[in-house]
Formats: sequence, structure tokens, C-alpha cells
Amino acid sequence: MEFERGAVIWSTRGDLGTTANDRVTIRPTGGTERTLTLPEMSLNGRAGALTAFAEAIRTGNPLDPDISGRSNLMTLAMAQSAVGSAAEGKRFPLPVA
Repeated sequence: MEFERGAVIWSTRGDLGTTANDRVTIRPTGGTERTLTLPEMSLNGRAGALTAFAEAIRTGNPLDPDISGRSNLMTLAMAQSAVGSAAEGKRFPLPVA
């Protein structure tokens, strides 16, 4: 995604149970590009989400709030703003969380 002072690029490479192929790159305008080191995660992608969901049902313990739909509302808003901005060629403000 491009921003006023640079860009953030991220990619994931499937549900292999590892973040080894995942990348986040920061490209500041006029600055030096850098790639962030991501932490290894035991549960990742669809397989990880389904495993966590099945575990929550099996144990009766609720899912970790860090992976709730509510915590991803800003992610959805950011994606919708990016699509709208690209389609209409203008800035779309994001709501303040």
C-alpha cells in the first residue's frame, strides 16, 4: 500500500504452517528500503485458524481476542479504502480506531 511518506508491501506464500516465506517491506519515500523480520508462528494461515477454532470448540475455551473479527475491522476498512482510492483516483480517509 502506498502512503504519503512511503509504502508498505507484504506477502504471504500459503498455508505451510510457517511464516518463513512471509515478507513485510517498508519503503519510505527518499529513504532506505528495509524488510522486517517476522516472528515464527506455530499456527498460521487457514490451517492455523481452523486448528485454533477446533481447539476452542474442543476445550470450551474462547478464541484468543487477538484473532477476533472485531480486531480485523480496521484491516477491512484499510482494504476497502485502498480499493476505493484506486478505483476513483483520490484519497479515502480511514476511520480512527
